[in-house]
Amino acid sequence: MSSEERRQLDAAYVTDLNQANQILGRLTGRSLNSEQKDSVNRARAWIRQAAQYHNRDLATAAELARRARVLTQDLAASMK
Repeated sequence: MSSEERRQLDAAYVTDLNQANQILGRLTGRSLNSEQKDSVNRARAWIRQAAQYHNRDLATAAELARRARVLTQDLAASMK
């Protein structure tokens, strides 16, 4: 992987993690049903895994961060 590809993946990783964490922060304290709670827990797990993979497999870390962002966006949209 070239240094430019690593830079782009790392930027996507950071952006996606930030967005997922912001959405999770907005959901804190809200009343969630069991399906929504499962989604929050899954997103948090993907965020933790992304952090674990960040230094050894950036592509996997970026994909996990993307999944967490998409899941949290979908969850937030379903609660409007």
